[in-house]
Amino acid sequence: MSGSYVTDDLRDRADDIVWRVKVGGEWVYLYLLIEFQSTVDAWMAVRIMTYVGLLYQDLIKQKQVLPERRLPPVLPELKRIFAIWIRAMVLRHSRNRLVLPKVRDLQELKMILADRFETWAREHEHKGIEKGIEKGIEKGEALLLQRLLVRRFGPLPGDLMARIGSATQEQIERWSDRVLDAASLEDVFRP
Repeated sequence: MSGSYVTDDLRDRADDIVWRVKVGGEWVYLYLLIEFQSTVDAWMAVRIMTYVGLLYQDLIKQKQVLPERRLPPVLPELKRIFAIWIRAMVLRHSRNRLVLPKVRDLQELKMILADRFETWAREHEHKGIEKGIEKGIEKGEALLLQRLLVRRFGPLPGDLMARIGSATQEQIERWSDRVLDAASLEDVFRP
């Protein structure tokens, strides 16, 4: 849709982008205001209301109102709302464990998230390496226990191998401590 309007006193006003989307059989207007400002405009809300008002005047003139002379919904400044929504979703899905500063627009959010994602990737890589080392040690201890048991008591039954394979680290350590002093497999695996 056109994003330029002429006011009743013939002043030309231009905004940025207006999209028209059909939702549930009726039109909804998404008003995307793209402005790059170096300072905060204290009157931005008034400017947005003016732009929305000009859009409504244009829709009335073109007879594009909804049934029963209702005006269609207009969602202004979607860019800022979308940035705030994305931040809220990231925080919710992290169960508020993340620290993200408040944002004013998508560009700011993109920069913040890019920095955070690099940090998160390094942290998760480090945690993954630690977890992998832990699992490797646990598996190695279980294999060593099996070797010691075979050397001391001969071939192990399949159900015992499965029990060792599914044992906790604590159980593996307890059984390993008993291998040298146990007189039988039953002594190693007693409760």
